[in-house]
Amino acid sequence: MKIFDVAAIIPSISYSVTRLKRFAYSVWKRFIKMDPIEFPRVSQRVMEFLGSIGKSFAVYIALPHVYWAIITWAVVFTAVVTLGLCLGFGPAGVIPGSIAAAFQSAMYGGFTPAGGIFASLTSLAMLGLLAPAVTAVAAITALIPAVIVFNLVPDS
Repeated sequence: MKIFDVAAIIPSISYSVTRLKRFAYSVWKRFIKMDPIEFPRVSQRVMEFLGSIGKSFAVYIALPHVYWAIITWAVVFTAVVTLGLCLGFGPAGVIPGSIAAAFQSAMYGGFTPAGGIFASLTSLAMLGLLAPAVTAVAAITALIPAVIVFNLVPDS
């Protein structure tokens, strides 16, 4: 399973961190004794190092299982956020003519029980906390199919 392949990445990360530490230490030693003429050369080495990190990240993102897991996460996240925010709970309460208004009318009539899911969603929306809550739920929900796709898509 690819989910346990994280252990295989750790030596690579460790090597990169070691390279970064050595590079930072050598730059710091040179920076203390540096002539102003050397600044462009040091900045060029920093940019080359950052470019190599960016290239290795781009190579990792281009792997099929990583690419499709990211796409899956983004699609599911977008769908859940869109559905969650389009239900009809707004900052002034339930939005007239929305799905929430139809549900409230059909299920509760004139009496919405306190402490229920409907009342809690209305309260969250009126406090301005519904969008962050929907975003968190969407992120966690999108992670499940993304992990499944990550493990099912072959590398080749």
